[in-house]
Amino acid sequence: MAFYAWTDTLILNMCNTKATYFSDKKATLFVLKMPRLSSELIESVKKYHVFDDIFEIELPLFELVKGKPLSLREKLDKLLAGRRLKNYYFGEYRKHVGDRKYTKLFTGAFWANTLFLYRYLSETNQDLNIELVEEGLANYNSSIVWDFKCLPTVKKTELLMRYMYFMRVWKRAKANTIRKYIYHPGFANTAHDMDIVQLPQISNGVCREILELSGKNIDMSEYNSRRVFFFAGLELYEHYISRFMNILTSVQDVASAKDILLKIHPTFKKLEINTCSDVFVDRRNYFFEAAVCSIDIEEKIFVVLHSTLPLMLKNTTQCEPVIIITYKLYNLAHEFEIEECKAFVTYIRELYIRPDKIYVPENLDELKAILLHHMVDVK
Repeated sequence: MAFYAWTDTLILNMCNTKATYFSDKKATLFVLKMPRLSSELIESVKKYHVFDDIFEIELPLFELVKGKPLSLREKLDKLLAGRRLKNYYFGEYRKHVGDRKYTKLFTGAFWANTLFLYRYLSETNQDLNIELVEEGLANYNSSIVWDFKCLPTVKKTELLMRYMYFMRVWKRAKANTIRKYIYHPGFANTAHDMDIVQLPQISNGVCREILELSGKNIDMSEYNSRRVFFFAGLELYEHYISRFMNILTSVQDVASAKDILLKIHPTFKKLEINTCSDVFVDRRNYFFEAAVCSIDIEEKIFVVLHSTLPLMLKNTTQCEPVIIITYKLYNLAHEFEIEECKAFVTYIRELYIRPDKIYVPENLDELKAILLHHMVDVK
């Protein structure tokens, strides 16, 4: 069996899938070396021998992630790079696996160049099945079937890439996708014909040990001493940044700057953001869910737009911190985005023992009132 991962969360969830359902099967983990990956996590997985082999695949130089949106010219170059990408990835896979035959391919979705590996492995097995493992919210409830997108976007770029890079391969891969492993089947999209298998929470066993080992040496002192954790990922794209700054300013108006921590998604770690001098801006590259196991988060406040973070915190720590979901403050452009957020909030509230700790402010004044209610150290 082959497992293909490109994020820390996906690596951990694949370890959980393998250990829970295929502990006696031989398996290879292919890791696409995105810059944001935690080296500590990869080394921890190697130590516990969950997989028989781990092959780390470097990004080709012309595909390196820049940490900021691509220009139009760069997007066009990327779109026309299909043959170069195929030759590069096939060369890498040939070095590692040769003509070894695999029976299954586990992946998070069809993006991150998944279909190059599927295409290569299916040359020795035309009946190769694909099984999906939870990568994030994209694997859950949505009118958009994200699982089968070659890029995680609704733009025409994805369709162009699908047909220019993969043509008939995409249809065959979609038809051969038979199963999905996720933590919360009740929140899953059942619009397409696929078996849904529930993953167990990471409360003990080898995955728990991997999680704790990979976060062991990460300095979390700033997280211990601060209360408001503001997570910034999608919020930092150009069309959201002004609203993001308004929300950040509102948080700083209420909470002491020494109580605020701004966690920047690794994709945007080079982006400059103006904050009060005492706000701690965390741009480090590590697996957050691993590091957070070492601190008590029950009384912390997490501010997110729309993120799998509340689900992962529940899966890995069993804690229920205060969660402020800010999607209503961003004037989201697409109706399906709003519907996804609504469904997500409903599910999180059903999941939490204390659903009153989940907030969705309608405006900035309400956001400030929520923070004032929960903060001890206020201006």
